[in-house]
Amino acid sequence: MSWHNKDDLGLALVGFVHDSLKISDKYRLDQGRGFTWWASDYAQTIWADMGIFHNMANFFRLHTEIEFLRCEGQAHECEVPLLEAMADANLSAMVYDREKDTYKLHCSVYACYENEDWLKRLFLGAVGLQICEVQHTAKSLASRLGVLPATSVHPLAGMREHADAMVEADERFFKPWGTQASRWNGSAEWEDARQAVKRISMTCTTDDQTQLTADFEWHHGGNGNPMRLTITSNEAHPGLGNGLSCHLIVPINMVVGSRAHLALYLNEMERKEWNWCNDIGSWCCRGIDLAFDCFVPNISFAVGVLPGLAHDMANRARWLDEQWESMLTSAATG
Repeated sequence: MSWHNKDDLGLALVGFVHDSLKISDKYRLDQGRGFTWWASDYAQTIWADMGIFHNMANFFRLHTEIEFLRCEGQAHECEVPLLEAMADANLSAMVYDREKDTYKLHCSVYACYENEDWLKRLFLGAVGLQICEVQHTAKSLASRLGVLPATSVHPLAGMREHADAMVEADERFFKPWGTQASRWNGSAEWEDARQAVKRISMTCTTDDQTQLTADFEWHHGGNGNPMRLTITSNEAHPGLGNGLSCHLIVPINMVVGSRAHLALYLNEMERKEWNWCNDIGSWCCRGIDLAFDCFVPNISFAVGVLPGLAHDMANRARWLDEQWESMLTSAATG
Protein backbone atom coordinates (compact mmCIF):
# COMPACT_ATOMS: atom_id res chain seq x y z
CA MET A 1 0.00 0.00 0.00
CA SER A 2 1.56 3.30 -1.12
CA TRP A 3 1.49 6.52 0.85
CA HIS A 4 0.48 8.28 -2.38
CA ASN A 5 -3.04 6.87 -2.04
CA LYS A 6 -3.50 8.21 1.52
CA ASP A 7 -5.97 5.38 2.21
CA ASP A 8 -5.69 5.65 5.99
CA LEU A 9 -4.63 8.25 8.55
CA GLY A 10 -1.06 6.96 8.75
CA LEU A 11 -0.53 7.23 4.99
CA ALA A 12 -2.29 10.60 4.92
CA LEU A 13 0.15 11.96 7.52
CA VAL A 14 3.15 10.64 5.58
CA GLY A 15 1.69 12.54 2.63
CA PHE A 16 1.23 15.61 4.81
CA VAL A 17 4.95 15.62 5.68
CA HIS A 18 5.93 15.11 2.05
CA ASP A 19 3.70 17.92 0.82
CA SER A 20 4.64 20.31 3.65
CA LEU A 21 8.36 19.95 2.91
CA LYS A 22 7.85 20.06 -0.88
CA ILE A 23 10.16 17.06 -1.27
CA SER A 24 11.70 16.63 -4.71
CA ASP A 25 10.78 13.44 -6.58
CA LYS A 26 14.35 13.24 -7.86
CA TYR A 27 15.85 12.62 -4.42
CA ARG A 28 13.07 10.44 -3.00
CA LEU A 29 12.83 6.65 -2.90
CA ASP A 30 9.38 5.20 -2.17
CA GLN A 31 9.32 2.20 0.16
CA GLY A 32 6.08 0.52 1.20
CA ARG A 33 4.14 2.78 3.56
CA GLY A 34 6.68 5.58 3.37
CA PHE A 35 9.76 6.93 1.64
CA THR A 36 13.45 7.73 2.08
CA TRP A 37 14.79 11.05 0.88
CA TRP A 38 18.02 13.01 0.90
CA ALA A 39 17.80 16.67 1.95
CA SER A 40 21.59 16.72 1.67
CA ASP A 41 24.01 13.83 2.22
CA TYR A 42 22.04 11.95 4.89
CA ALA A 43 19.19 9.51 4.29
CA GLN A 44 15.98 10.21 6.20
CA THR A 45 13.12 7.69 6.19
CA ILE A 46 9.51 8.56 7.06
CA TRP A 47 6.88 5.84 7.29
CA ALA A 48 3.64 4.72 8.95
CA ASP A 49 2.98 1.31 10.48
CA MET A 50 -0.31 -0.47 9.88
CA GLY A 51 -3.04 0.68 12.23
CA ILE A 52 -4.02 -0.99 15.50
CA PHE A 53 -7.46 -0.72 17.12
CA HIS A 54 -6.96 0.40 20.73
CA ASN A 55 -9.33 2.03 23.25
CA MET A 56 -12.11 2.40 20.68
CA ALA A 57 -9.91 4.13 18.08
CA ASN A 58 -7.56 3.24 15.22
CA PHE A 59 -3.98 4.30 15.93
CA PHE A 60 -1.24 4.62 13.33
CA ARG A 61 2.38 4.85 14.42
CA LEU A 62 4.46 7.29 12.36
CA HIS A 63 8.25 7.22 12.34
CA THR A 64 10.97 9.56 11.18
CA GLU A 65 14.58 8.37 11.31
CA ILE A 66 17.80 9.79 9.91
CA GLU A 67 21.27 8.23 9.64
CA PHE A 68 23.80 10.09 11.77
CA LEU A 69 27.16 8.40 12.51
CA ARG A 70 28.78 5.28 11.03
CA CYS A 71 30.77 3.66 13.82
CA GLU A 72 33.46 1.52 12.14
CA GLY A 73 33.34 -0.89 15.09
CA GLN A 74 33.59 1.93 17.66
CA ALA A 75 29.93 2.11 18.72
CA HIS A 76 30.55 1.26 22.37
CA GLU A 77 33.14 4.03 22.75
CA CYS A 78 30.59 6.54 21.47
CA GLU A 79 27.83 5.70 23.97
CA VAL A 80 28.81 8.02 26.82
CA PRO A 81 29.51 11.23 24.81
CA LEU A 82 26.44 10.75 22.62
CA LEU A 83 24.02 9.98 25.45
CA GLU A 84 25.40 12.87 27.51
CA ALA A 85 24.85 15.15 24.51
CA MET A 86 21.20 14.01 24.37
CA ALA A 87 20.58 15.90 27.63
CA ASP A 88 20.00 18.74 25.13
CA ALA A 89 17.61 16.59 23.13
CA ASN A 90 14.68 18.17 21.34
CA LEU A 91 12.18 15.83 19.67
CA SER A 92 14.25 12.76 18.70
CA ALA A 93 16.08 9.92 20.44
CA MET A 94 19.53 8.47 19.79
CA VAL A 95 19.29 4.83 18.63
CA TYR A 96 21.85 2.32 17.38
CA ASP A 97 21.35 0.09 14.32
CA ARG A 98 23.52 -2.98 14.94
CA GLU A 99 23.09 -4.32 11.43
CA LYS A 100 24.43 -1.13 9.86
CA ASP A 101 26.74 -0.22 12.77
CA THR A 102 25.14 3.23 12.61
CA TYR A 103 23.76 5.71 15.10
CA LYS A 104 20.49 7.32 14.05
CA LEU A 105 18.02 9.88 15.33
CA HIS A 106 14.51 8.49 15.67
CA CYS A 107 11.08 9.88 16.60
CA SER A 108 7.69 8.17 16.48
CA VAL A 109 4.14 9.14 17.40
CA TYR A 110 0.80 7.36 17.82
CA ALA A 111 -1.71 9.19 15.67
CA CYS A 112 -5.50 8.97 15.71
CA TYR A 113 -8.18 11.38 14.54
CA GLU A 114 -8.52 12.80 18.06
CA ASN A 115 -4.88 13.94 18.35
CA GLU A 116 -4.12 14.44 14.64
CA ASP A 117 -4.12 18.25 14.66
CA TRP A 118 -1.45 18.77 17.32
CA LEU A 119 0.53 15.60 16.73
CA LYS A 120 1.17 16.20 13.03
CA ARG A 121 2.57 19.65 13.80
CA LEU A 122 4.90 18.16 16.42
CA PHE A 123 5.96 15.33 14.11
CA LEU A 124 6.72 17.75 11.28
CA GLY A 125 8.96 19.68 13.67
CA ALA A 126 10.83 16.47 14.51
CA VAL A 127 11.40 15.76 10.81
CA GLY A 128 12.86 19.22 10.25
CA LEU A 129 15.06 19.23 13.35
CA GLN A 130 16.53 15.82 12.51
CA ILE A 131 17.72 17.17 9.18
CA CYS A 132 19.24 20.29 10.75
CA GLU A 133 20.91 18.49 13.65
CA VAL A 134 22.61 15.89 11.48
CA GLN A 135 23.64 18.44 8.86
CA HIS A 136 25.21 20.79 11.42
CA THR A 137 26.79 18.32 13.87
CA ALA A 138 27.55 14.95 12.24
CA LYS A 139 30.92 15.83 10.73
CA SER A 140 32.32 17.55 13.82
CA LEU A 141 31.05 14.79 16.14
CA ALA A 142 32.45 12.10 13.87
CA SER A 143 35.85 13.78 13.88
CA ARG A 144 35.85 14.10 17.67
CA LEU A 145 34.76 10.49 18.25
CA GLY A 146 36.94 8.87 15.59
CA VAL A 147 34.02 7.58 13.49
CA LEU A 148 32.44 8.63 10.18
CA PRO A 149 29.43 10.77 9.31
CA ALA A 150 26.75 8.45 7.90
CA THR A 151 26.57 10.11 4.51
CA SER A 152 24.98 8.45 1.48
CA VAL A 153 23.43 9.34 -1.87
CA HIS A 154 20.26 8.51 -3.77
CA PRO A 155 20.91 5.20 -5.61
CA LEU A 156 19.83 6.63 -8.98
CA ALA A 157 20.10 10.42 -8.78
CA GLY A 158 23.40 10.36 -6.89
CA MET A 159 24.67 13.31 -4.88
CA ARG A 160 22.61 16.49 -4.72
CA GLU A 161 24.07 19.52 -6.45
CA HIS A 162 22.54 21.77 -3.79
CA ALA A 163 21.17 20.91 -0.37
CA ASP A 164 17.45 21.27 0.23
CA ALA A 165 16.37 24.45 2.02
CA MET A 166 15.30 22.31 5.01
CA VAL A 167 18.93 22.01 6.17
CA GLU A 168 18.65 25.65 7.32
CA ALA A 169 15.16 25.35 8.85
CA ASP A 170 16.57 25.84 12.35
CA GLU A 171 18.07 29.21 11.43
CA ARG A 172 15.12 30.31 9.29
CA PHE A 173 12.21 29.19 11.48
CA PHE A 174 12.94 27.43 14.78
CA LYS A 175 15.45 29.88 16.28
CA PRO A 176 13.57 33.10 15.37
CA TRP A 177 10.41 31.72 17.00
CA GLY A 178 12.54 30.77 20.02
CA THR A 179 13.48 34.40 20.66
CA GLN A 180 9.88 35.10 21.65
CA ALA A 181 8.48 34.26 25.10
CA SER A 182 7.39 30.64 25.45
CA ARG A 183 4.01 30.03 23.84
CA TRP A 184 3.11 27.88 26.87
CA ASN A 185 3.48 30.70 29.41
CA GLY A 186 0.10 31.13 31.08
CA SER A 187 -1.56 28.49 28.92
CA ALA A 188 -5.00 27.33 30.07
CA GLU A 189 -3.78 23.76 29.52
CA TRP A 190 -1.57 23.51 32.63
CA GLU A 191 -4.55 22.26 34.63
CA ASP A 192 -5.42 19.83 31.81
CA ALA A 193 -1.85 18.53 32.06
CA ARG A 194 -2.19 18.08 35.83
CA GLN A 195 -5.42 16.13 35.35
CA ALA A 196 -3.68 13.91 32.77
CA VAL A 197 -0.85 13.11 35.18
CA LYS A 198 -2.51 12.90 38.60
CA ARG A 199 -4.21 9.54 37.97
CA ILE A 200 -0.79 7.90 37.53
CA SER A 201 1.44 9.94 39.85
CA MET A 202 1.88 9.96 43.63
CA THR A 203 1.75 13.76 43.72
CA CYS A 204 1.26 16.39 41.02
CA THR A 205 1.19 20.18 41.27
CA THR A 206 1.19 23.09 38.83
CA ASP A 207 1.37 26.85 39.20
CA ASP A 208 -1.00 27.13 36.20
CA GLN A 209 1.48 29.47 34.53
CA THR A 210 4.85 27.93 33.67
CA GLN A 211 5.50 24.66 35.51
CA LEU A 212 4.23 21.23 36.53
CA THR A 213 6.00 18.78 38.84
CA ALA A 214 5.01 15.20 39.66
CA ASP A 215 6.45 12.25 41.56
CA PHE A 216 6.01 8.60 40.53
CA GLU A 217 6.52 5.36 42.38
CA TRP A 218 9.95 3.77 42.00
CA HIS A 219 10.41 0.31 43.45
CA HIS A 220 14.02 -0.33 42.47
CA GLY A 221 16.34 1.38 44.94
CA GLY A 222 17.26 5.03 45.10
CA ASN A 223 16.80 5.18 48.90
CA GLY A 224 13.05 5.29 48.48
CA ASN A 225 13.14 8.39 46.28
CA PRO A 226 10.48 8.65 43.56
CA MET A 227 10.91 9.41 39.89
CA ARG A 228 10.47 13.14 39.38
CA LEU A 229 8.85 14.80 36.36
CA THR A 230 9.30 18.49 35.64
CA ILE A 231 7.58 20.23 32.75
CA THR A 232 8.39 23.92 32.38
CA SER A 233 8.19 26.81 29.94
CA ASN A 234 10.85 28.74 31.89
CA GLU A 235 13.85 26.74 30.65
CA ALA A 236 15.23 27.77 27.26
CA HIS A 237 16.96 25.26 24.98
CA PRO A 238 20.64 26.17 24.37
CA GLY A 239 20.17 26.07 20.61
CA LEU A 240 16.47 26.65 19.95
CA GLY A 241 15.48 29.24 22.55
CA ASN A 242 12.13 29.22 24.29
CA GLY A 243 9.50 26.50 24.21
CA LEU A 244 8.48 23.63 26.52
CA SER A 245 10.97 21.43 28.41
CA CYS A 246 10.22 18.02 29.95
CA HIS A 247 12.56 16.07 32.27
CA LEU A 248 11.84 12.70 33.86
CA ILE A 249 14.61 11.87 36.38
CA VAL A 250 15.14 8.26 37.54
CA PRO A 251 16.84 7.86 40.98
CA ILE A 252 19.43 5.18 40.29
CA ASN A 253 23.07 4.92 41.33
CA MET A 254 24.97 3.71 38.26
CA VAL A 255 28.38 4.42 36.72
CA VAL A 256 28.23 6.61 33.64
CA GLY A 257 29.14 3.88 31.14
CA SER A 258 26.35 1.59 32.36
CA ARG A 259 23.95 4.51 32.53
CA ALA A 260 24.67 5.54 28.91
CA HIS A 261 24.29 1.95 27.69
CA LEU A 262 20.97 1.63 29.52
CA ALA A 263 19.70 4.94 28.08
CA LEU A 264 20.52 3.71 24.59
CA TYR A 265 18.78 0.40 25.29
CA LEU A 266 15.65 2.20 26.55
CA ASN A 267 15.56 4.32 23.39
CA GLU A 268 15.70 1.14 21.32
CA MET A 269 12.89 -0.45 23.37
CA GLU A 270 10.71 2.60 22.80
CA ARG A 271 11.49 2.41 19.11
CA LYS A 272 10.59 -1.30 18.87
CA GLU A 273 7.67 -1.62 21.26
CA TRP A 274 4.20 -0.16 21.13
CA ASN A 275 4.31 1.23 24.67
CA TRP A 276 1.74 3.94 23.82
CA CYS A 277 4.06 6.82 24.75
CA ASN A 278 4.81 9.16 21.87
CA ASP A 279 8.56 8.79 21.36
CA ILE A 280 9.26 12.50 21.47
CA GLY A 281 12.61 13.14 23.17
CA SER A 282 15.38 10.81 24.33
CA TRP A 283 16.63 8.78 27.25
CA CYS A 284 20.00 10.27 28.17
CA CYS A 285 22.62 10.92 30.84
CA ARG A 286 21.71 14.20 32.58
CA GLY A 287 24.61 14.87 34.91
CA ILE A 288 24.72 11.92 37.32
CA ASP A 289 21.13 10.89 36.52
CA LEU A 290 19.37 8.66 34.04
CA ALA A 291 16.71 10.86 32.47
CA PHE A 292 14.23 11.22 29.65
CA ASP A 293 14.47 14.71 28.15
CA CYS A 294 12.28 16.43 25.60
CA PHE A 295 12.12 19.98 24.28
CA VAL A 296 9.28 21.29 22.12
CA PRO A 297 10.21 24.49 20.25
CA ASN A 298 7.88 27.47 20.14
CA ILE A 299 7.13 26.97 16.46
CA SER A 300 5.56 23.58 17.26
CA PHE A 301 3.01 25.05 19.68
CA ALA A 302 -0.51 23.68 19.31
CA VAL A 303 -3.47 23.17 21.60
CA GLY A 304 -3.15 19.66 22.99
CA VAL A 305 0.66 19.41 23.08
CA LEU A 306 1.03 20.18 26.81
CA PRO A 307 -1.53 17.69 28.23
CA GLY A 308 -0.59 15.15 25.58
CA LEU A 309 3.11 15.16 26.46
CA ALA A 310 2.36 15.24 30.20
CA HIS A 311 0.26 12.09 29.81
CA ASP A 312 3.04 10.46 27.76
CA MET A 313 5.66 11.22 30.41
CA ALA A 314 3.44 9.79 33.16
CA ASN A 315 2.83 6.61 31.18
CA ARG A 316 6.57 6.35 30.49
CA ALA A 317 7.31 6.51 34.22
CA ARG A 318 4.82 3.73 34.94
CA TRP A 319 6.14 1.65 32.02
CA LEU A 320 9.73 1.97 33.27
CA ASP A 321 8.84 1.02 36.85
CA GLU A 322 6.88 -2.04 35.69
CA GLN A 323 9.50 -3.26 33.18
CA TRP A 324 12.70 -2.24 34.99
CA GLU A 325 14.04 -5.62 36.12
CA SER A 326 13.62 -7.32 32.73
CA MET A 327 15.02 -4.28 30.90
CA LEU A 328 18.06 -4.13 33.17
CA THR A 329 18.81 -7.80 32.50
CA SER A 330 18.31 -7.44 28.75
CA ALA A 331 20.44 -4.30 28.55
CA ALA A 332 23.28 -6.03 30.40
CA THR A 333 23.35 -8.86 27.85
CA GLY A 334 22.69 -6.67 24.80
